[in-house]
Amino acid sequence: MALHRLRAATGAFLEALRPPAEREPGRLEPTIEQSASLREAAGQTVDADEHDWRKVGQKKRDLAAPTLRRAQELSVYLWRTNPFANWLIEIKLAFLLAEGVTFQADDPKSAVQEWLEDFWFDPINDMETKFVQMARELLLFGELALPAFAAPNGQVRVASIDPSEIDSVMTDPDNATQPVGLSIRRDAFTYKRRYRVIVNGFDEELFSEQTQELRESYTDGDAFYFRINALSTGTRGAPDLMAVADWIDNFDAALWAELERWEQLRAFIWDVTLKGATPEQVEERAQKIFAPAPGSTRVHNDSEEWDAVTPDLKAQDGGGFARLFRNHILGGQGLPEHWFGGGGDVNRATAGEMDEPTLKLMVMKQRALTSLLQTMGRFVVRQRLKASGESYDRDKHGFQVVWPALNTPDAAKMAAAIQAVAQAVMIGIQSGVMSEQTGVQLLSLAAGLFGAEIDPVEELARAREEAKRRSVDSVYGGIAEDPEPPADETARAAE
Repeated sequence: MALHRLRAATGAFLEALRPPAEREPGRLEPTIEQSASLREAAGQTVDADEHDWRKVGQKKRDLAAPTLRRAQELSVYLWRTNPFANWLIEIKLAFLLAEGVTFQADDPKSAVQEWLEDFWFDPINDMETKFVQMARELLLFGELALPAFAAPNGQVRVASIDPSEIDSVMTDPDNATQPVGLSIRRDAFTYKRRYRVIVNGFDEELFSEQTQELRESYTDGDAFYFRINALSTGTRGAPDLMAVADWIDNFDAALWAELERWEQLRAFIWDVTLKGATPEQVEERAQKIFAPAPGSTRVHNDSEEWDAVTPDLKAQDGGGFARLFRNHILGGQGLPEHWFGGGGDVNRATAGEMDEPTLKLMVMKQRALTSLLQTMGRFVVRQRLKASGESYDRDKHGFQVVWPALNTPDAAKMAAAIQAVAQAVMIGIQSGVMSEQTGVQLLSLAAGLFGAEIDPVEELARAREEAKRRSVDSVYGGIAEDPEPPADETARAAE
């Protein structure tokens, strides 16, 4: 029906464009106003290059705004309602943030450490709690928008904007990879807000005059903007669950169908056979018969047989298909099967090998969060320095983001590895093919598996000093000290 109307409207429009001599006789010609409405109804307002047009700030590689918002809403919905989707997000957060994360200034006694802790433990910021929420939302939405406000003393506090409210992200006209401004959709109570994207530096040193003028038009404050799963030529991020959302939803529907089939498998009927009975006798018996209660007694003669009949729905096929689809989703997220409780044919040895790709993906997520915290921390330090009239110096005001180890090493394996390295070093030094300093360096690298940091040069110097002291003790340590003389002899000697 819709196609028919479109063809009719298009035909009328084309007929109106024909010269009068070529028109069909007796046909009613539309007016100019009617032709315009017909063109709009037929979609004739779409130009041939309409697909090349984008909203201001939107790039060719960006998802359409409704598609992105739909993907973000679906990600949140699945995380709330689907245990599988919830686990896919929470297992990553557990590996990354279960033991927490901290800022550590290069000089622990400097003001930088105090400023960072003031920001982290501020009762409004409450980053001990809210950073986990930020990381979760970054995975669910694919992006974070955090307005930042600086007090006169430089103390920084951050707020949050729901990514679904982002209307567009403007990038530097000279550099498509650098966001410079955020536009927030207006609602019934607010106007369209425009935030400058925070870049740690001075605009006149980082951007052209054209870009500086563009950033000056974003007058509603400063905001952090972070994104993941994005392309350099795009402006927006994408949720972690976007690629597997449909699979998760269908997997959930399949499990519900299996549950219904399982309930049907539990159902049964009593099949009663009356041998040699006429139709009238069968009908009469059917009116009198009833299903026996559990534990009751049933009495009949040899002409009547009772059988419990259950359906044969081939339920054994469901487990294989469920595992196939589940592994497809887990593989798309880079997670091994045995992490979700499906051991399969995995043993301890193969499980250890299967963990490595997943841990590499976790390290990539950790690096993204590290960059996020470094950007925020550097902004905090710069605002403090700005309030006191000082300038930022990377060497003087440096800091690190400290994470716990993603995986706990096997102590037995690590000890065996260090022992093997030590034996190889001793053999190399004794055979004259390796220097002592190189040997200590290899041992320090092996000790680094346990998190120990050893300077090979200093360690070798200390080792030689202790060896020299032990050799002196071994030479003079065997000579007993002179015993003290008795008290009377000491007195006579004194006289």
